[in-house]
Amino acid sequence: MILVLPQLPCKNRYTEDWIKVWVRELSKLGVNFEILGHDVAGSVTKFFTNPEYALRYECFQIKALSQKDCLDKVLCLDGDFPGLLCAAIPTLKLTNPKAKFYTYLHAGSWCNGDIFCGIPGKRQSERAIFDTYDKVFVATDYHKKKIEECFGEKFDNLMVVGFPFYRKDVYAYAKPLPFEEKIGVVINGRLEQSSSNLMEKIKKRFRYTDISVLHAQSRKEYYDLLNKARVVVSLKIEETFGIGAMEAYVLGALVLNPKSYAYPEVMGDEHMLYSDEDDLIKKVGFFLNPLSENFFQNKVSMEQYEQVIPNIVSHIEGDG
Repeated sequence: MILVLPQLPCKNRYTEDWIKVWVRELSKLGVNFEILGHDVAGSVTKFFTNPEYALRYECFQIKALSQKDCLDKVLCLDGDFPGLLCAAIPTLKLTNPKAKFYTYLHAGSWCNGDIFCGIPGKRQSERAIFDTYDKVFVATDYHKKKIEECFGEKFDNLMVVGFPFYRKDVYAYAKPLPFEEKIGVVINGRLEQSSSNLMEKIKKRFRYTDISVLHAQSRKEYYDLLNKARVVVSLKIEETFGIGAMEAYVLGALVLNPKSYAYPEVMGDEHMLYSDEDDLIKKVGFFLNPLSENFFQNKVSMEQYEQVIPNIVSHIEGDG
């Protein structure tokens, strides 16, 4: 039995659909599992997770674990936010010494702009993750290296597995528009984690072009706006996977991302990466050319991301 602890769902982000994606894929695999927390997930917030709700949510999950007669394997889908389970695991193991604990890591204080960066003691609690969990899963080699550089050491239980991403979950909201119907440039990603300098230069350089910063009130509105864009640009100053870029890509946009962070690893195609400001301006102008679609190379293997959950399950079930 695998007990799965999802993070608190947040509207207009991937976690809004997170629980049903895991239920669907685990059911498809025929895994014996139980989701803990889905019945108290009504307190979702919009855009950003409410820390107080998240704390209560994780406390509910810990209580539910403590009331189980026997724990076998536990998978936490966000080991760092808010991160209370890590502190509870040693106590849970007193009555369940054979139990195995696994977690997936998203952002942490090792990421630029993480909300916990300046909180005293947070770095120490994050370091404890690698001593507490049997295996820790992350999306990319970049993410793994970032974590190990942060703590100045290698972790044998830190594993790169990719990020669970399914085209059908995007297409459930919007079907890709014909490319000839797409117009303008959309700047995607949270503004506080993006380069405002580059944003202003794009707006100034292409001032006669339809340029917008993507902001939507719902998941459906988000995908509809993304679907209309011809060019989607990331100006992020940090990224450990790039969900927004993948969503734009599967909807048929011409995507431009920094040639750094996890983007080269995830996207792979030089056409979709810019090295500096001049390269970005040049490529935006090229992609706005009506003939640019003929030069765009499709090199992203989506199938690998649809195998992430099976891979995680195989690592868990492979443990004695």
